[in-house]
Amino acid sequence: MTRTAAVFTAVVFAAAIPGAGATEGESATAGEGHGGPQGEQHDEVASTDGDSTTDGEPPGESGDGAEHGDMAIPMQAPGIELWVSFYVDSVSRIAGFDSELHIDTGRFDGVIREGREPGGPLEMEGDLDLPDSDGYFLAFDFMPTTSTVGFVQHGKVTGTAELDLIEQVSHVDAEAELFIVVSEVEQDGIPLRVGDECRTRVPATIPIQGEVSLIPGATSRMEQVEYEIPSFTGCGVDEDLDPLLTGLVSGHGNLLDTELTVRCIGCPPGL
Repeated sequence: MTRTAAVFTAVVFAAAIPGAGATEGESATAGEGHGGPQGEQHDEVASTDGDSTTDGEPPGESGDGAEHGDMAIPMQAPGIELWVSFYVDSVSRIAGFDSELHIDTGRFDGVIREGREPGGPLEMEGDLDLPDSDGYFLAFDFMPTTSTVGFVQHGKVTGTAELDLIEQVSHVDAEAELFIVVSEVEQDGIPLRVGDECRTRVPATIPIQGEVSLIPGATSRMEQVEYEIPSFTGCGVDEDLDPLLTGLVSGHGNLLDTELTVRCIGCPPGL
């Protein structure tokens, strides 16, 4: 087993089995005999592959485990998954306006699992749900412009994760594809009728990179990333406003700062 897989397995078992992260003395007390609730849970997990642990057999001596510090790490069973959930807070600097868009708190729910290639990196995928947010910008450097900006996910957020049990962190390298939707636009207080279908022609590709704490309630600041806003389409009720929106908003050099706050680790999907 690679160190990454061993760390992943330990995190999964620590999240899924009460007392798995306890000290050596506490684990011995909690698992003594099979009459207690924790002993019964351990038996259920151990019997999933058709083999149960022999009473009194010290952990790790059967040849099915690996040692990581003082914790015995069981050999990973196929299909084990670690579900994670984070609150997401972001601020984006839109290069075309040289102004910031404060994105209201959203949520990411995903899963980390063994990759398709043995010994390869762990894979991560999930859903990013961001609420519509109100933006205030200066068009042409002088005209006040307000709008509602929405983000519509296109496909799953996908990437890789490297877990570190000792530090209780994960290094994440992922991408989200999001259509950017603009509505309720006003320029200098005058409504600009962009309609309900004004969005980027293709989704924007947003990198998500950095080190994330796995401690409940902890907040992690991700690396600042740069992304491109694609051209717009479907804008305008009375006239074609695609060129206007594209000229004002689209382009390179947009920056995104994101903070992830742990909502829960090991929680069931949809909770």
